[in-house]
Amino acid sequence: MKSILFILLFSYNAISFTPDFKKFLKQNHSEIDLSLPSYGGRLKANEKIGKEVFIFIHGNSDMAISELFPNKTKTWGWNNHIAYLLNRKVNRNQLYAFTYGNMNPDLAYLNNHKSTYVKQIYKFIDAVKKYSEASRINIIAHSLGVTLTRKALMDYEVNYVDKFVGISGANMGLESCLLNIELPTCSIFDGLHPNSYLLFELNRQKRFAKEIISVCSEDDELLNAKISFFDYKTCFIPNSDSHVILKGLSHFESKNKSMKEIYDLLRVN
Repeated sequence: MKSILFILLFSYNAISFTPDFKKFLKQNHSEIDLSLPSYGGRLKANEKIGKEVFIFIHGNSDMAISELFPNKTKTWGWNNHIAYLLNRKVNRNQLYAFTYGNMNPDLAYLNNHKSTYVKQIYKFIDAVKKYSEASRINIIAHSLGVTLTRKALMDYEVNYVDKFVGISGANMGLESCLLNIELPTCSIFDGLHPNSYLLFELNRQKRFAKEIISVCSEDDELLNAKISFFDYKTCFIPNSDSHVILKGLSHFESKNKSMKEIYDLLRVN
């Protein structure tokens, strides 16, 4: 099975956008760094794109997609999810992912909700919508990507997202940040400190998608699942329509090993 998925995923220089999508981005969205690992686009200019697309936003110091399959690191992008969807006959021109920020786990503590990241994420979502002309925009985000994408949708008043699936996001903050407030990731202003201004503003949001789904693992060693305000665990997005609880998966495994669960949630047509 892995060899089949490898062929599906890495055909056509798949760790970068297709030439057609690159051309579109160069002309319309120069903020997107085309040199970083990425995925998506038509193989031919006249290809039709389905009525719905799926946008993947990675977490802290992760990447959109990895050249190695399987990678020896515990991050390695959205490889499994993209391969799983391709294997179920979803067209590759319906799947999109890009890389923002550094890809070095040793520098993860430097990342937070920087305005540059927020803008890049919004610009990418907007670019996919305009390029694909799809009527349904679905977003799947993991970890820091959950709150970053929520901020992008809030700041730029995006109102066209159909399904938003947030996997293991620290929506109420990280317990570890209570004692590490000096780290950028734990900033009281734009970080994941439980009392940060940013999270307070995010959690006042009522709706940012037609359907909001929170995915959590009981065994997530990073979130620790102990921080709770108003009966919400930190991985639960306020105003979620449903919550999915995974078992036996670590923080990164909640992304790397949840393909079937996410596929079922998306109800791909």
